[in-house]
Amino acid sequence: MNLLEFYPTPPKLISKMLSGLDFKQIRAVLEPSAGKGGLCHAYDDIVRDSKYYIVESGQLLLGAGT
Repeated sequence: MNLLEFYPTPPKLISKMLSGLDFKQIRAVLEPSAGKGGLCHAYDDIVRDSKYYIVESGQLLLGAGT
């Protein structure tokens, strides 16, 4: 992946996406094409000790969110 093609999900959009979820019903999250893992990291901020799986094929992005 070329970093010029990378577009992370804006934090406001992540908040909107997660705002309507019932977190008591969610046991695990899979984020395919995760980039830096913004969605899963936001989920983890809400649900501590959560279980999530981040998948990203672009070697340049792996670990970029830590």
